[in-house]
Amino acid sequence: MKQQNIILILVYSCRGTIFLRSIDTSVELLGTPITTDYIHGHIKQAIMDVGLVNVVQVVTDNVSNCKLMGSMITKEFPHIVWNPCATHCLDIMVEDIGKLNWVKEVFNMARRLVKFVTKRLKVLAMYRIAKDFGLVKFSSIHFATMFLVLKQLVRVHRTLGQMVVSNAWFEWTDSRTQEARDFETYVFFHDFWKNAQAIVTNLQPFYIVLHLVDKEGCTIGLLYEFLNKIGETLLNVGNLFTNQFLDVRQQWLHQWEWFHWPIYVVAFILHPLWRKEDGFVTPKLHEGWVSYIVTIFPIVVAQNAIEVELLQFFWKEGQFARKVALFWDPMLQPIFWWEKFGRHVLRLQRVALSVLSHDCSASICERNWSIWDQSKQRNGIGYPSHRWRD
Repeated sequence: MKQQNIILILVYSCRGTIFLRSIDTSVELLGTPITTDYIHGHIKQAIMDVGLVNVVQVVTDNVSNCKLMGSMITKEFPHIVWNPCATHCLDIMVEDIGKLNWVKEVFNMARRLVKFVTKRLKVLAMYRIAKDFGLVKFSSIHFATMFLVLKQLVRVHRTLGQMVVSNAWFEWTDSRTQEARDFETYVFFHDFWKNAQAIVTNLQPFYIVLHLVDKEGCTIGLLYEFLNKIGETLLNVGNLFTNQFLDVRQQWLHQWEWFHWPIYVVAFILHPLWRKEDGFVTPKLHEGWVSYIVTIFPIVVAQNAIEVELLQFFWKEGQFARKVALFWDPMLQPIFWWEKFGRHVLRLQRVALSVLSHDCSASICERNWSIWDQSKQRNGIGYPSHRWRD
């Protein structure tokens, strides 16, 4: 598969993902660049194959030619929206944080510590005597493993300290070399470990959301709220200096604008888990809602009707007022909830089912990019839960 550029086209619905076709561009284009028109032609053909009325959104990578392709698709088919891959956008957000000078210094030092242990058999043997789980290695795959490396490194900090003061360490013939002395210095360097712990604490919400969107499932209704929770979490962080906090928050705010796409807003508003009885939405949310509804229902009468149905959803009227509907709010998948309790608001039900049945990532087309799949295979680890830590 080396030197081959493969475009994979998959079709997603609430029932799962179906492989439609693959295009070997190295054969079709014979080494020439992949143009916007080339991508547009294949995506348009896929839309026609699936059925124009069956397509709600197109999700691709967020490179420039895909962005232009998306604008061409939405102009040609106004009811279809194009969205950049949420996983890639979140990855860019984390990578931008990793480029901050103080964060980069911590990562570089962590890289040296991990490399020193894993590249020397004697040191690795001493480490394994004390711990039965390994260090996470840095990886060259597209999704950064910085968080996983630091989290595990902070976890074994005490073990590393015990190792460098053990008899086995002093009996090791290379323990007096400059590299070994530098390693000892890093192990007991308080500022490094303090900053490493701060980075782990602050990046954890990002990686919870990254883990969520990098998997297959109806995740689009969760994205907006979870990203907003990242901002709330950053406001409550107390282990960073003011300038460090402002750096991290600025990176989040810059990329947060990427996720104010109308379909994300509609998915958030219609998700049973997030509805509010007062029906209040921020101006930003209202703008996204109106933008999407006007596109789907160009006739004013239909727009007025769906606004009335939305109020019934907010105020919990009709079927929405049933105790069983309230009970199942947080338990059923949103599409099943709308199928069961939304039959008296057919227009709103149609929108909810068409939007909430989707995910928000194209990473399933590039499964080898997934940080979670690869790191679990290489290091035997996983993420325990999606819950926000107190």
